Amino acid sequence: MQATGTRLEGAGEVNRWHKYHRVLMRHSQEKSTCVTERRIRKLLEKRELRVRILKTMPDGNQKREDYQWDVIFDGNPRLLEKGVDFTCTPRGFKASAYSAAARRGITIKAIILEDGVAIERQA
Repeated sequence: MQATGTRLEGAGEVNRWHKYHRVLMRHSQEKSTCVTERRIRKLLEKRELRVRILKTMPDGNQKREDYQWDVIFDGNPRLLEKGVDFTCTPRGFKASAYSAAARRGITIKAIILEDGVAIERQA
């Protein structure tokens, strides 16, 4: 490129290269997307899609709980024994109890003992 006055010689070649480069990049991105879409279509064609119609939309916040927290948090001090009332570590159960209490908006006190975890709801 040479500067002649205010115009650059060879600037058109540089612009053409950039344009060609952008086209190549766009094409390669579209091609990879098409390949992915083709793979997905093939997988979907192989599987028979079994879709059920629901009467109502379920609540997305429903989670199956492993313990009866409402009974445990009834206000009476309780001793939950490892292997009988829970199978995880006492430390893990204590953490689960605090999380369940926080979801319900209540405070508890939990103490790890030799034979389990003692839990009491705080006023």
